[in-house]
Amino acid sequence: MFEYGQVLARMRQGDSDRDIAGAHLMGRGKLKTVRQVALAHGWLDPGRPLPDDAELAGIFGRDPKVPRSRISTLEPFRDLVRGWFNADVQGTTIHNALRRSHGYTGSYSAVRRMLLNLKSERGVAFRRKGAGCFRRNGASERRLIRGSNGDQESLFLPPFASADLLLSGIGRGTR
Repeated sequence: MFEYGQVLARMRQGDSDRDIAGAHLMGRGKLKTVRQVALAHGWLDPGRPLPDDAELAGIFGRDPKVPRSRISTLEPFRDLVRGWFNADVQGTTIHNALRRSHGYTGSYSAVRRMLLNLKSERGVAFRRKGAGCFRRNGASERRLIRGSNGDQESLFLPPFASADLLLSGIGRGTR
């Protein structure tokens, strides 16, 4: 809504729609609509205060209609994918099953995006790539497992080593 406030301020100063459009704040078609609304509400009168963001959002708010290009090709299969996701079926298996049994022609990336969306709906915490976790192997040995690009790197720690000391040096190079 900041842009609308800027546009209204420039309109109050007497700038033409062409000048405002030249500053790349808004296109001339949209400026024409804003000017008509501003005249109808009396916002171009210098004696009146500019409208606040809530009022501007109420009038110029976004159109709730989602463009067709933003709707997933998997949307008709959302419930089916959700069921497989809840059953912990892998994404590649879901994609192959959709292609084989349901005639799905979309990409695996669409399946992956939907699975990420379902994970966020569920509230599953994501682990940062390369973040390590400690495992204890017996009483005397600890390992820090670091994953990078699907590989696992094991760093063996003696029992007296401090995990904080080791983690402080990871990713920083040598001191």
